[in-house]
Amino acid sequence: YIEVPNRHVAMNDYLPEPNRHRFSTFFWHKAHYFYFTRETLQKILSNAGFICEFACRHEYTFINFLNWYFCGTPQKAFVDATIRSNLYNGASPFEKQMNGIITDVEKQFHELLAETYTGDTICCFARK
Repeated sequence: YIEVPNRHVAMNDYLPEPNRHRFSTFFWHKAHYFYFTRETLQKILSNAGFICEFACRHEYTFINFLNWYFCGTPQKAFVDATIRSNLYNGASPFEKQMNGIITDVEKQFHELLAETYTGDTICCFARK
């Protein structure tokens, strides 16, 4: 099993300019020495004699995507970018329903990224 950063994460390809450029500048950093696509990882592992099954996931929230889309910046706190997906902390009917809508969109967002291999992480199950 191997997990690698995905070169084709949605924000590298689908944000409007100049926010796409801002994300790209943020994305390429020394924490990840190599970035892959599903195709490049497949080629490397196939050449080494492995049979591969792939999945894709995304660690960040839909609200984080919107923050990059509209503001061109990361969220201020890592926990906000990865865990918090509510807009409101209150308990009014409006706030509860809005949070419910965001919860539904969050699920659809992650399903879309997994189906299109545009999440931030490529997961590979390789066997000989």
